[in-house]
Amino acid sequence: MSKSGSNAGIAVSVLFNIAVWVAPGIKDEYRPLLFVVTIILLAAACVWWWFAHKAVADTSSGISINSRTAEDVLSAANSSTASKISTGAGNTNAPIAGRDIHYHAVTQAEEKEVHVYPQLTIDSLDQEPGHIAFHFDITNGNIAIENIQLHLVSKRNSYSHYGSIIGAMAPNGSISTLRDFIARTEDDHDIVTLTIYFRAKVGTKVEDLISRHFFEISGDKLSPGIHINPSGNGYFEGKAPSDTDRESIKKDWIDHLSRETGHKLFNALEKSYDGADNLMIFNVSNKTFIFDWSQRLVVFRITAPSGKVIDLRRNMGKSAIGQHIIAFGWRKTGGWLRVDDQDEIRKYDE
Repeated sequence: MSKSGSNAGIAVSVLFNIAVWVAPGIKDEYRPLLFVVTIILLAAACVWWWFAHKAVADTSSGISINSRTAEDVLSAANSSTASKISTGAGNTNAPIAGRDIHYHAVTQAEEKEVHVYPQLTIDSLDQEPGHIAFHFDITNGNIAIENIQLHLVSKRNSYSHYGSIIGAMAPNGSISTLRDFIARTEDDHDIVTLTIYFRAKVGTKVEDLISRHFFEISGDKLSPGIHINPSGNGYFEGKAPSDTDRESIKKDWIDHLSRETGHKLFNALEKSYDGADNLMIFNVSNKTFIFDWSQRLVVFRITAPSGKVIDLRRNMGKSAIGQHIIAFGWRKTGGWLRVDDQDEIRKYDE
């Protein structure tokens, strides 16, 4: 029973009563009877009106109305699961029922992404004359990664490639790489690109992934202890270059050792792929490099312009992971060598 319906009933009764008394052609003997009927209808309408208003009052007494501000309405709209689509004309932005409101099921768990976060740290400007000494601090994301390989290249210098650095990183783990070097440029501007190859299990799938990071080197950043964040990052799917291609490895080493100044940092396996003791020998220009696992020996030899031979060598013990981190560098008059965590040795004919 509605409030408007009861009001209409009263109005009809009153109008009917007026019509009875003023309408022409009604005999006088019928007018008293019609008056009584009108009074009865009017009474019934009043009773109807009273019950209708009582029902509305009883219903409204159980409703709690809270005052809300415009901010409350905006907050409720922003937290709604319905997508917001503007379909109205003018300033109206009202969704049309059945067409413009879309509900999206909430998934149990979002797909995880694998990321690593490197930072370049300047270590020294005078350890190696004319070179910048630096290392990377790498922090892993929330998924374990393994088979880590790094490739370093500077836009205006030579590059250094080194293989697996630790084998794996735990979620949210961090590591620091060994110190590396790039030659200083005339204006001290350069771009260093670090490419990290690794493998990770994402959900139920094992993926080979690549992350690439760009670091801008400039004169105002060349101070020991300065940390440089990447100016750009990229993440891709893909595998690391094969380290079983003997010809490409040989070409890379020859090209690298042919330079008058440079450095090399890599992981040397104790055993070759056929199970024999690993033996690497490179004679290029005035430089000789030897890794001989059967003798547990690493040798780096440089012949200076004076004819003096600079001989650098380190012995090594068996590694728990079957490989060793080797780093060495050179210029015309000598060089340096570092094996695993042993102290670095340097000799120059100067």
